[in-house]
Amino acid sequence: MKKISYAQTVYGKKEVNAVIKCLHESTQMGKYSTEFEKKIANLFSKKNCLYVNSGTSALYIGIESFNFPKGSEIITPALTFGTTVASILKNNLVPVFIDVEPHTYCVDVKLIEKAISSKTVAILAPNLMGNICDWPKIKKIANKYKIPIIEDTAWGCGGYYDEKPLGTYGEMGTFSFDFAKTMTTGEGGMITFH
Repeated sequence: MKKISYAQTVYGKKEVNAVIKCLHESTQMGKYSTEFEKKIANLFSKKNCLYVNSGTSALYIGIESFNFPKGSEIITPALTFGTTVASILKNNLVPVFIDVEPHTYCVDVKLIEKAISSKTVAILAPNLMGNICDWPKIKKIANKYKIPIIEDTAWGCGGYYDEKPLGTYGEMGTFSFDFAKTMTTGEGGMITFH
C-alpha cells in the first residue's frame, strides 16, 4: 500500500532538472513564468493569466482589479479561509456571509439569492477542502442577476465538475500553488480572467 502524505511534494528527476536549468538561466520571473501563464490560461480557457507570489495575493489583486465601488457587497460562505474575507475587507467591500452545506462545507447555493441586494457586486466562493461548489447552479444565479463570480480554486487546481475544469466557471479564477495544494510550485498563485 502506498502512503500519501499531506503536503508532501511529489516530483521526479525531470522536475529537478527543469528547476536546475531555470536557475542556471535566471532567478527572475522570465520566459518560464510567461510560458506557465500561457499554459494555465489555455488550460482554463481564459484569455489572460497572471502568475503571482501566492494564492492570497491572487485574491487580493483579483478583487482589486474589478474596481468595485467602496461599500459594495460580496457574497461569500461563512466557513472559509481568512484570506477570502481579508481580500474583501482590504478592498473596502462588505462580506455578506451565508452558510455552507453540511457535508461539503461549500457555499449553500439555496441561500445565495436571498443574500443578493442592490449593493451586491460579486459572488466569491471557494472549492473547500477537496469539495466542489455546485458551479452550474451558482453560474445560473449569477447570470440571472448579472453579477460576476470569483472562483477561489486554491484547493481545486486540476479538478473538474461536469467535465469542465475548476477555475473556469467564474469571470475570474484564483489559484494557489502552495506546498499543501494539489499542484505545487512550492509557493505561488495565479489569477485567470477574460
